[in-house]
Amino acid sequence: MAAMQEKRCCVLEYAKCSSVTSVQRAFLRKYGKSGPDHQSILRWFRQFRGTGLLCKGRPRVSEEIVERVRQSFVRCPQQSTVRASLQLGIPQKTAWNVLRRRLHFKPYSLQLLQHLTPGDYARLFDFCTRMQQAVEDDDDLAGALIFSYEATIYV
Repeated sequence: MAAMQEKRCCVLEYAKCSSVTSVQRAFLRKYGKSGPDHQSILRWFRQFRGTGLLCKGRPRVSEEIVERVRQSFVRCPQQSTVRASLQLGIPQKTAWNVLRRRLHFKPYSLQLLQHLTPGDYARLFDFCTRMQQAVEDDDDLAGALIFSYEATIYV
């Protein structure tokens, strides 16, 4: 497989002279090895002419689009990626990928399952002070505590 610099050299040379043989000769002079085959040079040139890229895949999302997506979600964090994509004029998948991969935003919806009452705060404070006092009185208590995170999940 040719290196990117070698591909670039071949495409530029072919754009100048439109001759595969001339490209192979120039490649031999520059790199001291035989040039790529006829089909490879033509494929690289067609790919570059069609997409503007020498590498396979899609072009990267521009920094300007990333910034527009970021600003959109800073203004309205609750909006969906579908709505943002319609407003910004980009595909929904692109908006999603920018949020996840480039901006490292993570979707979640806050669910409050247990409502705290004013009396709960006093009980929590009382429990914390009693536990703090118990740990200060007994040095081995902290090692004997067992914490358990149990939950029932319904789908």
